[in-house]
Amino acid sequence: MTIWLYFLIQPLFLILIYFLTFEQDRLIAFAGVRFYNQEKHENMYKTQKLLPSGWYLRGIRVHTDWQRLGIATHLTKKRLGWLSERTQEQYV
Repeated sequence: MTIWLYFLIQPLFLILIYFLTFEQDRLIAFAGVRFYNQEKHENMYKTQKLLPSGWYLRGIRVHTDWQRLGIATHLTKKRLGWLSERTQEQYV
């Protein structure tokens, strides 16, 4: 299995980073993290309380043929490890 990082930067307020997992050139799983900047973005979830600025874990998907093999756990550990090198606070 190979894990790649894919960066998508949207101007001003949002940085998305995806961890992509491949097996023999076939995408089998992906998971993301994002940086949210409260000062530069409106209340994206239309709640009374704004989210704090910082890094958030995004969703995770594993192809059905590859589920129950620990891939999601592995990707989550990779994401948390990547974030821990960059920040003290992480949000789920």
